[in-house]
Amino acid sequence: MKKLSLVICVYNEEPNIKPLAEQIKIALNDYDYEAIYVDDGSTDDTKRIATAYNLKYKFQQNAGVSTARNAGIELSSGEFVAFLDS
Repeated sequence: MKKLSLVICVYNEEPNIKPLAEQIKIALNDYDYEAIYVDDGSTDDTKRIATAYNLKYKFQQNAGVSTARNAGIELSSGEFVAFLDS
């Protein structure tokens, strides 16, 4: 089975990370995947919530979605990459 890297670019999404992580786990349960959260300079508690789920997490200063996507690609190890922007 080929691995999917799901790159999720977030910015101040603290209230949405927990439900999103749970839904991704349910939807992709039968697949080999990794979820990578790229935090584009959030000022809320996004990091604490994202890291509580043992997801790959990277913080960067706010640079926009294109830079966040590129950072996610660099962290990915899957054969396929899909993007989910908040």
